[in-house]
Amino acid sequence: MRILLLTAFFLFSPAFVLSDEDQFRDYWLSGKAELVSYELKQSRYGTEREGHAVAVWVTEDMDAKKHVKLDTPDEVPAGQRVKVLKLNLMRRFSTGLYDYSLMRSTFQPIDLEAYPYPLKSTFTSQDWCGQVMWQLNGHKKFFELQQFSYFESEGDRQKKMPRGFSEDQVWTQLRIDPESLPTGDFRAYPSIAYVTLEHATYRPEDVFASLDIDSRTNSLVYKMHFNHLKRTVEWHAAASFPYRILRWNEEYLNFKGEKAINSAQQREVLHSDYWNMSGTKFDDLRETFMVPSFEIN
Repeated sequence: MRILLLTAFFLFSPAFVLSDEDQFRDYWLSGKAELVSYELKQSRYGTEREGHAVAVWVTEDMDAKKHVKLDTPDEVPAGQRVKVLKLNLMRRFSTGLYDYSLMRSTFQPIDLEAYPYPLKSTFTSQDWCGQVMWQLNGHKKFFELQQFSYFESEGDRQKKMPRGFSEDQVWTQLRIDPESLPTGDFRAYPSIAYVTLEHATYRPEDVFASLDIDSRTNSLVYKMHFNHLKRTVEWHAAASFPYRILRWNEEYLNFKGEKAINSAQQREVLHSDYWNMSGTKFDDLRETFMVPSFEIN
């Protein structure tokens, strides 16, 4: 069922709220975030590594012009204030002696008709060699890319790019309205994380995508195959609202021609105002929620 909650009027006017909009409002506009921890398997340097991932989902008001979270939303004109579903996805894993920390943020307006692409997507990678940072801003007629890297061949640069669907927006769009995801043959940008780790070029690629129901697990399965990259990505989500992502999997050949398989399986879920839970009394909750870190004695 397509979710039609795509204007502030419908979201906040009880006289014109459908049942799906009620669900969306009660869940995503409740003043809490959804936190999901995952057991992660990440391929790096030809070896499968164990790690953990955390997805933080929350709605926020953003400035449509500045592409930043508003400090005082009520003081900003309605036409400039945009409600977004934000995803912060963090992945951490070790590679022998040293470790990796990856974080991606996507800011997707819930009005998919007015804003078919995210207002902003960012990505950072930290390891013992250095840091990489990307920021992709979605304007009305183009994407603006800023890329910073310790690699000479990859940074620093800034350029305009054609607008288009991206793998990174699948996550948020799936949570808002799964039926709106494109299927069949089209062109899409691969994930910034993949491009960074594989030292690939960020550009639209030929894709074939499908959206199906797995009757065995009663879950939605959205699959993208990047033809030229020989890379397949799958998302498995609950078949009913709030379409929580239960697991994901990607397979491809890395830049050395080795098979890489990355996957994650849901572990724990919390629906809370985590920003008010910074005290030491919540340390035990963190240990329960998070996959234990991997330490070297």
